[in-house]
Amino acid sequence: MKKVIGIDVSGTSVKVAELAYLRKGVELVSFFNEKLEDGQFPEELVNVLRGKIAQGAKVISAIPAKFAILRSAVVPFRDDRKINQIVRFEAERYLPFPAEEVVVDFYVVEPEGEGKRIMLISVRREFIEKHLSLLEGLGAEPEIIDLDSMALLNFLDEGKGTVALVDMGSDTTSISIVSGGVPLLLRSIPKGADSVGEVDELSYTISAFSLQKADSQIEKIVLSGGGAKLKNVPDVLKEKLGLDIVQINPLRDIRCNLDEENIRGCGDVAIGLALRGLKCRKTEVSVNFKKAMVETSVRKKTLLRQVSLISVIVLLSFSLVFIRFYRRRIYLSNLERQIEKIVEAAFPGKPLGKRSSLEMISIFRRRVEESKKRYSGSGTFSPLEILRALSLSIPSSIGVEITDMRLNENLLQLEGETDSFETVEKLKRELSSSNYFREVRVNKADSLHGKVRFRLDIHINES
Repeated sequence: MKKVIGIDVSGTSVKVAELAYLRKGVELVSFFNEKLEDGQFPEELVNVLRGKIAQGAKVISAIPAKFAILRSAVVPFRDDRKINQIVRFEAERYLPFPAEEVVVDFYVVEPEGEGKRIMLISVRREFIEKHLSLLEGLGAEPEIIDLDSMALLNFLDEGKGTVALVDMGSDTTSISIVSGGVPLLLRSIPKGADSVGEVDELSYTISAFSLQKADSQIEKIVLSGGGAKLKNVPDVLKEKLGLDIVQINPLRDIRCNLDEENIRGCGDVAIGLALRGLKCRKTEVSVNFKKAMVETSVRKKTLLRQVSLISVIVLLSFSLVFIRFYRRRIYLSNLERQIEKIVEAAFPGKPLGKRSSLEMISIFRRRVEESKKRYSGSGTFSPLEILRALSLSIPSSIGVEITDMRLNENLLQLEGETDSFETVEKLKRELSSSNYFREVRVNKADSLHGKVRFRLDIHINES
């Protein structure tokens, strides 16, 4: 017998649904709707859930949709593995905070040209960490962390038409526009079902979507949440919006010996999460912020190992450049002394000759200094200092091949190849942390034959 526990945590309460897959079908074994006590689970609920989790029940939880940012993007290829490598770079363009502070997942909307149109979903890492910390009190580590609004997709008729899925809570309303089983828009309104403004916001969202997607007109409103059970709410929405209103029945095709009236509405998300774990109702899309966060950590560890190996090669390359530069400086210094001795020996004791020799020495010196400048750069730091700063800033595990390096006044241009866009971003962050460099920008980054070619513009600080 397979059991799954769905946990829906909001700001003030927690709903827990336990489903079991039996021979006769799916059964709702237990359901809890409890208030959080000072942001923690009630002790009685903790004891019950710990026992169920200890017996092997799988746990799936959800982050409230109000914490998520949803953006559409087009990528130039169709391989999901390649898309997974660049989603952080794509998401960074839309985020009001650094990419390293978020966890990003995606789902495919449709093919577009030679690539795909995807939806990027980003959640602040701190929200997920707080969510996991709260669940630790149950001794639970969820296998999947979903969005609460996406858990409701399990109740829709798969792939049929365009609907507005509205989850009406006590203080927040989430709106998802779903077409063919795929969410195209996600919006959270900080107003509950008893607010008149909530109806106006819903009307505005539907109208805006209809203008943007003339070929995907909304056919009906699908209601969920405790607010949908309030008296006259469906009638008011139907009158204001002119659309058919249906309410989600989370217990459809599910055996239940509990009080169904207290479960409908408030238990929709928790039951939807558990259904995902049983895999008995499929949706077109799914996200898992737990998996995305783990994959990010694994990639970081892999990169650290790679950097530790490749850094030796990078340091050797810079060492060779340093040795050649040092030998050249010695050669120029010796050449200058030889010229001075030759001129002094050629014009001993003659004023004109002495003056001429000084002019010759001055000419030779100027030429030598010009040669030196070609090797010394024009910034406030010498190439030796710049190369040393580069070697110290690049971690030992970054897999990178430097193909060109040019210094123009206070701008160092670095070109090379590496294995992924994430490695380029890692290299950028590490160089930006150096006191020698004022700003590091990715001038170019593109993929060809499994390699990522890049060019970095590195602005050098003044000493």
